[in-house]
Amino acid sequence: MTADLADYFIKYGKIVDLIIIRAKGTAQAGDSAKITYADAAISDKIIKCRHIIKGKHVSHSPNFHIPT
Repeated sequence: MTADLADYFIKYGKIVDLIIIRAKGTAQAGDSAKITYADAAISDKIIKCRHIIKGKHVSHSPNFHIPT
């Protein structure tokens, strides 16, 4: 899933960090991720768009919630 997110969101700018939030108490991916860009202004561009990755709608805010 990390590669899918990176491949999708790299079009907006250089990704510095991408973290998949794990479900509490397990090693399984949860339903959230955090993306950090080299340019913080990129988040303004991203929240203005609708994102669908592998058929799943990605809800977003300055703190993204990305279904995994």
